[in-house]
Amino acid sequence: MRTATARRLPAPPAPPPDSPPHPADPPGWAAASPHRRPDRTMVERMLARASVLASEDRELLRLAFDVGLPVSRIGALMGSGDERAIRRRIRRLARRVMSEQFVFVLAQRDRWPQSRRRIATETVVHGRSIRAAALSLGTTLYQVRRHRATVLAMFEAAKGCP
Repeated sequence: MRTATARRLPAPPAPPPDSPPHPADPPGWAAASPHRRPDRTMVERMLARASVLASEDRELLRLAFDVGLPVSRIGALMGSGDERAIRRRIRRLARRVMSEQFVFVLAQRDRWPQSRRRIATETVVHGRSIRAAALSLGTTLYQVRRHRATVLAMFEAAKGCP
């Protein structure tokens, strides 16, 4: 007759470590995700920079990071049920607003010719593609590419990179 012996169950797997920050994230930034709450000073800095964005983008960042609403609730307020798309949009907006290039364009654009200023604002600040910027500004793709490359070169030179 067999006796019932207690079987040892394997130990549960260790929880996965937090994912490392994305290489594009500024130091101290918690992956620019609404899942991970950055510290209050970072949120205030981000919201101050977001003041130049379109009202819908600014409000999206405010709801996600300042108010702390879950993405499902933000989606309901926006009339969109696609949580993945909303998370992606929040992440892209936060990364763009916290980028060094965004700050550079805001600080330097008043010194540039009007065409370069408008193109840099459309592509860097508002995150439009080269094609969308050319269409909205009524200019050629060549001019947008040329000014965009000039802004990038000025940014790299100011940063001290080769």
